Amino acid sequence: MLVELWSVGRDPLLAALLVSLAVAGLLVLSRKWHLHYTDDLEHYLPQKIHTGAVPRVGGVAIALGVIAGGLVALSGMGDLVIGARALGLLLGAVPVLLIGLAEDIFKRLRPRYRLLAVAIGAGIAIQYAGIALLRTAVPPIDVMFTFYGVALGFTVFALVGAANAFNIIDGLNGLLAGLTLITMAGIAVVASHFGDFKVGMLAAIVAAATLGFLPFNWPRAAARPAATRPGAVREGRQLGSSPNAVSSAP
Repeated sequence: MLVELWSVGRDPLLAALLVSLAVAGLLVLSRKWHLHYTDDLEHYLPQKIHTGAVPRVGGVAIALGVIAGGLVALSGMGDLVIGARALGLLLGAVPVLLIGLAEDIFKRLRPRYRLLAVAIGAGIAIQYAGIALLRTAVPPIDVMFTFYGVALGFTVFALVGAANAFNIIDGLNGLLAGLTLITMAGIAVVASHFGDFKVGMLAAIVAAATLGFLPFNWPRAAARPAATRPGAVREGRQLGSSPNAVSSAP
């Protein structure tokens, strides 16, 4: 399945990989000019092992890589590669990216604002990508999910939980980026197997952008995806919404 995705969507995947690689490299090379603003000041937190200054804006490289891959896909093959469902998933990531950039600038934001931004992004993805989880194959739960409000509330809860679960593991070199890469590759294979090639291509583009960033995060961390900022939370929300998109596909 990955071979099929590569043969059809090689140009978008290369664009995502190379743009992410280039932007991450520029962030590292130029860190003496921006590290005062982008360094993580919370070295004391238990999930963080870095003892030196590390830029926390690596998620920007991943985000720009995904945007580049999506634009190349749209310009080259249009709806054959990136459809309305995939665009809805990307649109849902916008509030998360914005709140992440805001925290990069102001250093601290109240957790409630981060949670609200992820919840808004989840709502956008549900509305425009149709990813509400309406069935689980567990009869007692499916009875409750016949009430759309229950299904909607659980879907938002699950997406917010996935985003913050990935946020928690950001701190160890390569852990978040590596897990994102493996998970997105798996989602790409599953989506393609079930005939949702467009969501599969989106997942592959995110995987390619993450792969471009990974050399700067492992084995030594020259940059981080950004805990509670553009990288970790956006990746977690994307990882949570992509399987829902596959499971809710007609």
